[in-house]
Amino acid sequence: MAVWHEVVARDRWHREAHLQMLKYLSPEEGGSHVQALDFVGSLRPHMPPNAPTVAAELTAAVDQYQSVLARGGIEALMPGTSGSTDR
Repeated sequence: MAVWHEVVARDRWHREAHLQMLKYLSPEEGGSHVQALDFVGSLRPHMPPNAPTVAAELTAAVDQYQSVLARGGIEALMPGTSGSTDR
């Protein structure tokens, strides 16, 4: 992506640019959770511990959690648990 390469060339750890890219790769924008997590995973080995983008991984995890809640929580992900009272 030419735009992303330009962003990185100007400011490698620009926080807002990374958060915008994370949003762009999210399911809400036509991407997927896997794409967003792959993006974060590609940053992790190179990111200094004091970079402004260190919260990108946490942001991706929170976004995924909120998505699961919006679909009905963990019960919506597990087969046969909805409405079951057997324990």
